Formats: sequence, structure tokens, C-alpha cells
Amino acid sequence: MSDFAFSKGEEVVLRVNSEILGGVSRVGCALSSSIAEIKEFLTDAPVYRTVKNSYEITLNMYSEGENIFYSLQSFDSLELSQEGETVVYSDCTLKSIESVINPKSEIEYTVVINAEERNVK
Repeated sequence: MSDFAFSKGEEVVLRVNSEILGGVSRVGCALSSSIAEIKEFLTDAPVYRTVKNSYEITLNMYSEGENIFYSLQSFDSLELSQEGETVVYSDCTLKSIESVINPKSEIEYTVVINAEERNVK
């Protein structure tokens, strides 16, 4: 994930299915890899291994009214763009959503999204 770096958070635009998403205070991106093995019949010796990457995006956001992610269980893309460079996460599914009411009556949401693919444009 070191092939793209953001310089200033205030210049990053976040889009879900090409629509700009506001109220985001923090975005975290993590890579997880899993290995699947194909083994010989009646032995434990692996014949072939394949690595599958998946990405977990965590959004901390403030929202008035209902959060957009309550109506989305899966969606096509989540884009982070800055000065002509864009990171696109695709085949996204909602993993979890949590809401916390702060003392100032603000509602802070933590949204966790899984994505199957990541492309840098």
C-alpha cells in the first residue's frame, strides 16, 4: 500500500459510488492477506498456494440524521482522490457500523468496509 501517499487530509475527497461523502473525520486503510492451499490427495503436502488480498477501510464520521451506510450493504466503489491521483476500492461490503453520541449531541459513526480490490490511478 506504499504506492500512493496522501500529503494533506484536508485535500482528500471521498466518494461512494461516485457521490461525494461528507462529514468524514478520519479514514484508515488496512491490507489483509490469506493463503489457500491445494493439497495432494490423502497427504498434507501442499501442491499449490494462492494468496488472496482484501482491504479493510475504517471511516470515522459525523452525520446529521441517518448515516448513508445504513441503506448500503454492498456497493461498487469507494474512492479517495487528491490532486489528480485516486485510490479506488471496489467490490465493497459493509462489515460493521457503530454509532456513539458525544456530549455535544453529535453522533459519531465508525464504519468498517471490506473491499476485494484496490487500484491506484
